[in-house]
Amino acid sequence: MLGRWIIGSVAVCGACLPTVAAGPQPIDALGAVVRVEFDAFDVPLIRAERFEDGAVALGYLHAQERLVQMDLIRRRASGRLSEIIGPDTIGSDRAVRVYGFDGVAAGVVASLPERHRRLLEAYRDGVNAGIAAMAAPPLEYTLLGVAPEPWSLEDSILVMLDMTLLLRSGDQEDRVLAGMRDALAPEMVEFLAPRATRFDAPLDAPADDPTGGYRPVSVPGPEVFAVSAVDSSAIELVRVESELAVLGSNSWAVAGSRTAHGGAVVSNDMHLPLMLPNIWYRAAIAWEDGAGDARMVAGLSLPGLPGVVAGSSDSLAWGFTNLTADLVDLVPIEPLADDPTRYRYRDGSEAFGARVEVIEVKGGEPIEFEVQTTRWGPVTDIGADGGPLAMRWGALDASNTNLRLLDLPLARSLEEGLQVARSWLGPAQNIVMADARGDIAWTIGGFLPKREGFAGGLDEGWANGTTRWLGNREGQDRPQLVRPDSGVLFTANNRVVSLRNGANELGRDFALGVRAQRIRELLGEADQWTEREVFDVALDTRSALLDPYRDHLLGAMPSSADDELIDRAVEIVRGWNGTSDADQAAFRLLRAFRSRLQQTVLSPLLAPAAADGQEWVYISFSGDEPVLRLLEERPAHLLDPRYADWDDLLRRVFVGMVRDFGPGGDGGIETPWGERNQSRVAHPFADMAPAPMRRMLEIPPAWQSGDTSSVRVARPAFGASERFAISPGRLEAGLIHMPGGQSGKPLSPHFRDQHGAWHSGEPLPLLPVEVRRVLELRPAEASKSAE
Repeated sequence: MLGRWIIGSVAVCGACLPTVAAGPQPIDALGAVVRVEFDAFDVPLIRAERFEDGAVALGYLHAQERLVQMDLIRRRASGRLSEIIGPDTIGSDRAVRVYGFDGVAAGVVASLPERHRRLLEAYRDGVNAGIAAMAAPPLEYTLLGVAPEPWSLEDSILVMLDMTLLLRSGDQEDRVLAGMRDALAPEMVEFLAPRATRFDAPLDAPADDPTGGYRPVSVPGPEVFAVSAVDSSAIELVRVESELAVLGSNSWAVAGSRTAHGGAVVSNDMHLPLMLPNIWYRAAIAWEDGAGDARMVAGLSLPGLPGVVAGSSDSLAWGFTNLTADLVDLVPIEPLADDPTRYRYRDGSEAFGARVEVIEVKGGEPIEFEVQTTRWGPVTDIGADGGPLAMRWGALDASNTNLRLLDLPLARSLEEGLQVARSWLGPAQNIVMADARGDIAWTIGGFLPKREGFAGGLDEGWANGTTRWLGNREGQDRPQLVRPDSGVLFTANNRVVSLRNGANELGRDFALGVRAQRIRELLGEADQWTEREVFDVALDTRSALLDPYRDHLLGAMPSSADDELIDRAVEIVRGWNGTSDADQAAFRLLRAFRSRLQQTVLSPLLAPAAADGQEWVYISFSGDEPVLRLLEERPAHLLDPRYADWDDLLRRVFVGMVRDFGPGGDGGIETPWGERNQSRVAHPFADMAPAPMRRMLEIPPAWQSGDTSSVRVARPAFGASERFAISPGRLEAGLIHMPGGQSGKPLSPHFRDQHGAWHSGEPLPLLPVEVRRVLELRPAEASKSAE
């Protein structure tokens, strides 16, 4: 039934699928005529007299090409997907309704400064003009049987809050640490959740201490913990998550003193879920500022928001990586024994608040439920003791979100850019930037909680009133690095600050620094950089993370196992070229070996956390460090008694894996990594469609090099949502590519036409090279006069 409906809808909806309307388009909100020039990939260069008119035009283009994407994002953040999709999304709607983002968005809009309100209003008016200009709604609305709703100012804030939710970090760390602290001695917790690893590469690390304070954590002795005392049944209940796809990015900057042309270059590739259409929409805007100077900005816009989010103006280039700091605290709440409607606070108590949420469900009855609230935030979890946990998260307070990010295109210098970045409030991000003078800098933008009375963590009680947040970290509490002597900067979701400079105040479970170490290594090898050479760093596939695993494995294996399959597997591993290249069968074997080894080594040590008979999941970016320490020290008391010694464990884990894989290709030990790492990029509705339609909604799977441990992050539906290398003042030499294409319409020629360049690693020009078509947007009154 659904298949016939989809195919029929395509037939009747063909008129709604071409790209943006041709001919002059009247828009009430415009102050002057706007000319939009499109290149061969339909990337627009918007030429406007005022920046606000550029925002109107961008809103118009977003609506024409990406309205469904925008609608799904605002509904996802608001918890309203079930209104148009039905019961399948009740769970996700219910989960996000707890946060009350509708109220947060209204609060943000109410407090906007006038310049940001004008910009948001201009964008809103452009979006709604784009909707009104459609001959028919996009195909997806026909499939769902609904009509597009007008865009509002609050909708743009919901898009920003949706990204904040996607990039959130800290609460999962709190849960894991709390589970370990409840079950293990402090020495074991420090060992299994180290504050630093050998892979760290903080920006402020001195040359003689490149890991910024890492020292191997001592292996706890038998008086602290012994595997022999562990209940073996609990070991089976521990699940070690060894593959962590970091919602983050890589970004680096090279100062003008180290480039061939004397201009600084910023490169950025943001790692996000991949789909059709891509999360970003490429655009360039040219306008005149208040002094009459010609200005331009180009890069990546986020449908739902005005302006360029990441890219470069003629004065400043900038890029982002997720900070992966501890941004959330789960607060244990103590209900009164004699009155569970109240909870303890200071010397008295306070009443729980309540918010009633109603989810409208297409084809079903509305779902009504109550969200319990406290002074710290909504109740979101149940603790190990059965008591409620409230979430303290900056995004739940409207005062912790603003639109200062949209001022970056207006900044004319590094100093102005830093001022904007450090005053922006949103998801906490590393921001690397460069100005047209050739200078570079790094700082942290977004909301950073300033804690008092504790350093973060679930085991802290807040009822005393002295454990609390004091708002946002500002001034000296917010680190930065300006004009480094090395002439390079780099971030990759890793620990960016040395331990001695307060890294623990930001968090403890940062993404492993193996990508950052590799970027630092590559940037340190040469001078006279060009944009293309800076760009190509993002394509590097070296995977140093697996080096020690290979070395320990080969050291444990005999010269011959008298087993053809095992000997062949060892031969493959010996021949590994050290990369995650698609043709590397050895990389696949070592990657799987690391995962199985972590499960085998760590599960006995974590078993006390599963003593209640429930599955317990260990999630930590730092899990490699305790495993490698154990393989270095080989303590007998921390070895599972099922193994004779540590070499026996290494051999048996590898042999068991190899026998599971079997010989040959097609899943066997000869299978190249690329065969198991094929890209899978599709429209959200692809799985609902029959085979003929599905082919229109997805890009055929293809082998790809890269992995989460390489600079070139690449997994089937996750990876670089874009890559660029841009020098401010040299926008014409800027390079960029992204998966998919500009259009969100499956029948558009621009639905996937940029994908080939992205997959092959070939950059495209940042700015349009040749104008293929022109769209003129006019003030409504001017259009009437012309008629």
